[in-house]
Amino acid sequence: MAVLDTFGNWLTELGRRDEGYIARHNPAQGAGYRRLAWLVGLIVILLPLGMWSISALTNECFYDSVSHYFYARWVGAVFVAALAFLGSFLIGYSGENAAEGRIANLAGIFVIVVAIVPTGGIGCEDASQIRQVFASVTLDPLPVMVLPVEPGQPLSYFQQVWGGLGKLLIALHFIAAAIVLTIMAVFSLFVFTRIDPELHIDKQTGLTLPNKSMRNAIYTTLGFLILCAIATTGWGNLAKTGSPAQIDWDALNLTFWFEALALFAFGISWLLRGRFFGSWLVDRHEIDMTRSASAS
Repeated sequence: MAVLDTFGNWLTELGRRDEGYIARHNPAQGAGYRRLAWLVGLIVILLPLGMWSISALTNECFYDSVSHYFYARWVGAVFVAALAFLGSFLIGYSGENAAEGRIANLAGIFVIVVAIVPTGGIGCEDASQIRQVFASVTLDPLPVMVLPVEPGQPLSYFQQVWGGLGKLLIALHFIAAAIVLTIMAVFSLFVFTRIDPELHIDKQTGLTLPNKSMRNAIYTTLGFLILCAIATTGWGNLAKTGSPAQIDWDALNLTFWFEALALFAFGISWLLRGRFFGSWLVDRHEIDMTRSASAS
């Protein structure tokens, strides 16, 4: 019961806007904050979309998961850079209360882990693909030769160098990715749906303002989409390696598509949070604040 009470208190804290905390940690929440928010949303959406577009328009392999694009040639660097930006933003994000700041910082740390600790396995059915590889180079007079990676061989740098420890690090990659996706759902379901009585409640009727109600409905839908994507991806990857179900799952790149669904949902949440869509679903106090800032 103590664990449930602690969890309930934590969710309650997430739903509260702490003015004192904001004054100490995030005193300038305005257009600059909103620009960063929708920039995060764009990067999160463009990450899987960009990976898929490059595979569709070039001879780059369409990998089984978003994480496997770490091994793509120059695209791998783009993948790491995008996650590094996202992780850095979340580590520096303070939010509107201490709980929000803590979970954002935690997500940022694990995003960095996902970026620098690659997943294992080939991730591509085309054995002839040229991939980003790690090679051992020695001062040998003979030419350096890089042999192609055979299907089924470990591809992760950590597996090649550290053997059994590499397998643990690959497990760390999956755990970190699961934590990041779960926190994405928490943001959509509990953080972005926060209602401040002073800002979001109609003083005459006592009801939530229509635009806020609509935003919350969208946030909630997107949060459940993220949870569904997590559950389906986890279920799909439980299939035994080499089984017909696992082969079909990878052939259809379903892990990639469900990861992309979760990222799209999270990205749209941040776009809406950053008011990327202009005046659509914006509250009256935000419009008045923007006009006052423009007039000054």
